[in-house]
Amino acid sequence: QQPQQQQQAAAGGKAAAAPAATAAADKSSPTAAAAAATPDPTVEFDADLFNTHLRTRNLGQVFHCLARTASTQKLASDFSRGRGPLAHGTVFLAEMQTSGVGRQSRTWESKPKGNIYMSLIWVARSARLAAGVDSQGGSSLSSDSASRKAATPGAGAGAPAAPKSYAAAAAKPAASSQSILESVAEEMRKLNFAIALAIANAAADLGVTQAKVKWPNDVWVGTRKLAGILIDFNGRDTGVAGVGINVNENMRESAVAATATSISDELGKKVSREEMLALFCNHLEALMQKDFPDIINAFIQKDVLYQQSISVFDKREGVAGKPMFDAMVVGYKEDGRLIVRRADTNEEIVLTDEEVSVRKRPQGSA
Repeated sequence: QQPQQQQQAAAGGKAAAAPAATAAADKSSPTAAAAAATPDPTVEFDADLFNTHLRTRNLGQVFHCLARTASTQKLASDFSRGRGPLAHGTVFLAEMQTSGVGRQSRTWESKPKGNIYMSLIWVARSARLAAGVDSQGGSSLSSDSASRKAATPGAGAGAPAAPKSYAAAAAKPAASSQSILESVAEEMRKLNFAIALAIANAAADLGVTQAKVKWPNDVWVGTRKLAGILIDFNGRDTGVAGVGINVNENMRESAVAATATSISDELGKKVSREEMLALFCNHLEALMQKDFPDIINAFIQKDVLYQQSISVFDKREGVAGKPMFDAMVVGYKEDGRLIVRRADTNEEIVLTDEEVSVRKRPQGSA
């Protein structure tokens, strides 16, 4: 159920990204030095504080913070095309987005209300290894260290050019391309589940222990949505994950009070967005080292739908339409598809989020 457009993931706006001031967490780059010299007063996110909580080897180590843009998803996609596997782990965060697109192409605008709207680049392990970037994200390329530094996005020339060392590695022919593509697709499905778990785990670290995951890509507290996720896969080797997390906005006084919540609403106090984002990155990088079945098992432990009654809707109509049928959630396939038992026929069937949407049925409903 996703009536609250503002809570959709920080997803790919179709309009070109507007130029915006940036601050980079990578302090040694020229971009970061310039940003530090002339801080943008409209960017409230503290990249230095974020760094103090970050424990990753790669995820979030290259970080762009923007005051306003059309879409972080657009910026991240352009950036990844220019840098290939070297873009792995880069994070783009904006205080405000004007042309985001969520699931089913729903458009939305995020206001600067103390939440997290971000996109991260995840390059499949096979592509990183082929380009000389190890499975943990460390680079073994001989190119200048500046090739992994953040560059100012949205400023005229588009995404940075790929370093020569990456271009040469990318030109090598791929072996067993079909099996590699299947492995990459599975990694992207795992990423979707791992992101939801990482958000729930990070929220729990801050005290929201009742944060749960909802198939296929939401985080809920009780009956209210806390976060949403959308992954754009380029069909080859890279996913750009848009993530929207309600952190410090007072959702209880908003138009979506009945269906949305925030971390501050749950705790009764403001929390550090910088710590929340760092905790999320820490959890996600660790989770992605696990096998997919282990991720699925962890997902089940926090799943609000497991062994619950749901209504199943045609994806084209969404949950506002008429349900196709009701069912009981009984498990998951190894690839993350949902296994349900129909209430009318008692038949077990497998659902994919590309075809259906689901909604938990209220207790006691007929």
